Parts: sequence; structure tokens; C-alpha cells
Amino acid sequence: MNPDKLTKIKFEIDMTPFAEGEIVEKEYNFPEKFKVSVYDESSLFAGKIGAILTRRRKKRPKGRDYYDYIFYINNNIKPNFNYLKSLLIFNNLIGESVVLDNELLKKLLIDKFLITNFKLVIEDVYPFVRNKKSIESFSFDFFNKITREYNFF
Repeated sequence: MNPDKLTKIKFEIDMTPFAEGEIVEKEYNFPEKFKVSVYDESSLFAGKIGAILTRRRKKRPKGRDYYDYIFYINNNIKPNFNYLKSLLIFNNLIGESVVLDNELLKKLLIDKFLITNFKLVIEDVYPFVRNKKSIESFSFDFFNKITREYNFF
């Protein structure tokens, strides 16, 4: 690491969090002891699915959304469905009376994967991944398969 090289870190703070997200308090000891309130893993996964479904970035998709999606599935984390539903309603992807279930969620995701340029997804995440082979499989076929096989409940 070059100490003279400038490193930029971007923080995003949502000032209007949805009530359905579960907040937990985490304690850390470095650089000194402190606590921070964050969403639990289930709510984070719901937020990640919401990001995949609602980002309007056809020309430059966020590769980290797809990379993180795999992380949550590989760790068998189930999304917070109440939080996810409120995100999808807020972004006009579904109506309030719609029942968000396993099959509808899979359909929404697969429809999004159909229009995703996975070459751009790989390019976006490539600089941040140590094991470059881990992202070579990013494609519609790959995301379609893991989504169809996963039980989101």
C-alpha cells in the first residue's frame, strides 16, 4: 500500500429508513471501543435485492450488488420480506395488495437478470476482487440458476 496515494471512501446515509428493517447494535473495539446501529443481515439482503431490482443503471450496473447477492445466497441468509416488500412498493415495482412470495421474487429477479449486461457487472467489480476467477461465471445463466434453486423463505 502506498501511503502517498489518496484513498476515497464514500458513505451513504439513508435518513428515511423503512420501519420494516431490523436494526441491531454492533460493538467494535478498533481503533477504540464504539457502538453502531446497523440493519441485520436479513434486512441487508432485502436491501441488496431491492437495489438489484430498482437501480436504473442500464449502462453501468453496480457489480457489488450482484457480488453481494451471491454472498447472501451462499450464506443461506433469508431476506426480510416485509422490508423488501416496502422497498418494492415504494419504487412502484409492485402494488400494496400484491403478495410477495418466493415465486414472484424469483420472477422479478430473473426478469432483471435478462436485461442485465453482465460484461459490465464484471468490469465494475473486477478491480475490487482478489480472486478474479470467482467472477468469471457472472452471466444470466449463472444468476438464473442460483435464483431458481434458492428458497428465499
